[in-house]
Amino acid sequence: MTYFGFVWMLLLFLACLLVFLSNQIEYLVTLVIVAGTLQSTNFWEFDGLVVGAQVLTSLLFGGVMFLMVGARKLILGKFPLETQPWRTRLWVLMMLGYIICLSFLQGTFGTNALKIWQLASYIICFYYMYVAGKLIPAGYLLRLVRGVTIYILVVGFLQLLMSVHVLPKFMLISEFFWNDGKVPSIDDGNLSYIVKFWTPEIYFRLFATFMEPSYFASFAVGAFFFFLSQPKTWGNLAILGFLLLEIGLSMSSTAYGALMVTGLFYILLAQKGSSSLGLLLGGGAVGIAMYFACYGVLDRVLFSKLAGGSANSRLNWNAEAYRTFLGSPVFGIGYKEKRANDIWHTLLAEQGICGLVIYVGFILSLVAPLFKPRNMYSRDYLSAVWAVLGCVVTLSIAVPDLDLGVFWMWLNILALARGRQQVLRQTYEEEKCDFNYCASL
Repeated sequence: MTYFGFVWMLLLFLACLLVFLSNQIEYLVTLVIVAGTLQSTNFWEFDGLVVGAQVLTSLLFGGVMFLMVGARKLILGKFPLETQPWRTRLWVLMMLGYIICLSFLQGTFGTNALKIWQLASYIICFYYMYVAGKLIPAGYLLRLVRGVTIYILVVGFLQLLMSVHVLPKFMLISEFFWNDGKVPSIDDGNLSYIVKFWTPEIYFRLFATFMEPSYFASFAVGAFFFFLSQPKTWGNLAILGFLLLEIGLSMSSTAYGALMVTGLFYILLAQKGSSSLGLLLGGGAVGIAMYFACYGVLDRVLFSKLAGGSANSRLNWNAEAYRTFLGSPVFGIGYKEKRANDIWHTLLAEQGICGLVIYVGFILSLVAPLFKPRNMYSRDYLSAVWAVLGCVVTLSIAVPDLDLGVFWMWLNILALARGRQQVLRQTYEEEKCDFNYCASL
């Protein structure tokens, strides 16, 4: 067990104690969400086997919620075994069941059992997070997302300061954020596992607690649109500004592209009339200003990259995946058997048309509120939907992993918001208050 693993185990024990002694589920929920951002930190390392915090925390949360739901039903007659609404529940269970059955039929289950179990742990956690949303206190969800976002921004800022040698590379920080030594950093020409950075002369890119800038983009773009759809308070505006700054410093074409594409969705779906036109003109003005003021950065990250070796490699990965799909178009060749540049080519190669249809159905069941009247949903719920859409866009551009931790982190936040909204709807029905007022509670 790593140093981080020992501390994390202690935190999990205290959180579980609070759940069973005082019915305070929010502390364990917080650890689940934070674990989704610790992509470069291992909980356990033994004989080549490494386990991240998110797998263990997700499984523990699922077990605790199963016991808690059962106990409340048995003793108090409350909270029946009701998890996600039936459409989402159907799609997510179909996705897991399809992957397991396909792996058995194609003989790949033995080699990918641990990876399938990892995905299953995330799905189990997501399955019960809806119930947890009914137990969290008012205002907790917004505080949770704000706190996690600020923590990622602070860690990214520390990474920046250590990269340019303003701060020394502390071993303690490394143990809690970058103890995964699979990808070394380069420090004055020597391999070093103290902090997972590159010196700015070689690789000046910000990615906080994640393994690379594209993965950081999945968090940052999602967080940006979460707060963009919240009230425009000074605090939220400050977070939006710092997110834009760190997205820029990530030097990630995935982040830039996802920000632009999700922004277009936001203008088309979230706003009406003059507000939509104002956002479009404002976004266009910012884009033009960035083009002239930061052309060197844009040329290196976008324009030159499209004609460089990186783009060719990524296109080749997608081409190979597409050829694999043509060889087995209906069912694919099995989960984790082919990795392309984006989630769509990966799904086609691994799971065929059937798997792709299930995934699309699952995503549509999550983002459907964006196509319905806004007064049907709470503000936090819609903000979480926008965060999930932003993350899905990053997966569509250059992140091919169905088991991406931050993707399931955003899904857990969405499930919390959906569960909390159910409580608000009950308040609306019982007190006959305006739902928009109840949704702000």
